[in-house]
Amino acid sequence: MVKRVTELENFLKTIYALLDLHSLKIPCLTVTEWTILKYLCNVLKPFERSTNILSCKNYPTASIIIVIVHAFLNICDLSKIQNFSDEILTVIDEIEKGIKHFKNIERSVTLRICTFLDPKFKHAGFSDDAFENIKSEIQSKLIAIEKGKEKNNLSAENPEPLETVLGESEATE
Repeated sequence: MVKRVTELENFLKTIYALLDLHSLKIPCLTVTEWTILKYLCNVLKPFERSTNILSCKNYPTASIIIVIVHAFLNICDLSKIQNFSDEILTVIDEIEKGIKHFKNIERSVTLRICTFLDPKFKHAGFSDDAFENIKSEIQSKLIAIEKGKEKNNLSAENPEPLETVLGESEATE
């Protein structure tokens, strides 16, 4: 919406002047406010793109969530060092507060596994320690699955006597 308003800036100024809205005491945006809106559009652009990606039905979104949260936090950090007005910095601070609720998103086992197994991301979105932890975790799970398969194969080759499985009284009936 902010983007659309900035695109219509000249049109809105013309309408304001033609209809003499100033005499009706209807406020108009100042030059400074128009500038703030333009900067705000630039700050919000990465968030718009990410929202569109997450909303798209053609992409598996679980694998991208950790990456996007880390990207948002990086964008906020980079935006703070820009020479923005206090109003824009306030918006950035509010966005960052909202994103910080997801700061520990790497704790979600499901999301970690999805991100790690997605060939687009693999290492992206993880600190080195977190990457090694999830790698070890997945390796352990795969080894446990393999051991379970071996155990099942052995028991199929050497079935236990019926008395052991059912108990002696049930097997004789």
